[in-house]
Amino acid sequence: MGCSRRIQKSIKKLRIELCKITVGRPNCSKVPTDAVTTPRGTEFVVEREDGHIIKISVIEGEVEFTDNIKNKSYLIQEGYEAIINLGETITIRKIENLERWWEK
Repeated sequence: MGCSRRIQKSIKKLRIELCKITVGRPNCSKVPTDAVTTPRGTEFVVEREDGHIIKISVIEGEVEFTDNIKNKSYLIQEGYEAIINLGETITIRKIENLERWWEK
């Protein structure tokens, strides 16, 4: 499978997962997105914790996160992570310990 085909497949999978995170419905095409991330670096990790809690850890570069519910953007710098409860709170803190599961 070519590189662009793998990327398209990954993007499709990410969109499906984002639908599950933001609205919990199988058909998201008619539902507005609650949040948008804009990577400005090369390495970051997004994890979903309980329900609507999302954790973004930036290893290299920076990621802009926009909470569309609150209409507010945050810039997460290299070496920091954001714990996000959509529409409610966001906590940005220095990364204490990052398990690099993808390197194993």
